[in-house]
Amino acid sequence: GPKIGIVEINMQITDSRKIIKDLNYFAEKSSISAIVIRLETPGGGVAASQEIYEKVRKISIFSDKPIIASMGGVAASGGYLIACAGDEIYANSSSIIGSIGVIYSSFGLQELIKKEKELKKKLNKS
Repeated sequence: GPKIGIVEINMQITDSRKIIKDLNYFAEKSSISAIVIRLETPGGGVAASQEIYEKVRKISIFSDKPIIASMGGVAASGGYLIACAGDEIYANSSSIIGSIGVIYSSFGLQELIKKEKELKKKLNKS
């Protein structure tokens, strides 16, 4: 009979490749009648979360298979964003959900550049 494909996102979202591969597999498999995305994540990186969101949205629009977001204890940031792309969202009353923003990491190189300039000055004086 009909089967349900389950995609688990149970860590910080840093890479979208495996999740998108799983989503594509279930979307193309004729024996799968629905896809459940189980979210237990604090969120993660901007690009990875956005890529997964776009894939879920595309399947939701172009496939007749419903995509259900099932939120665990925590589904924040990128996890919440991904859930919003599906057809339905289910959560417990005690689930921690929120913050549609995602983590954006950057590196400050000002100190390194400052030290490099100081070193160049010292070397030029020698």
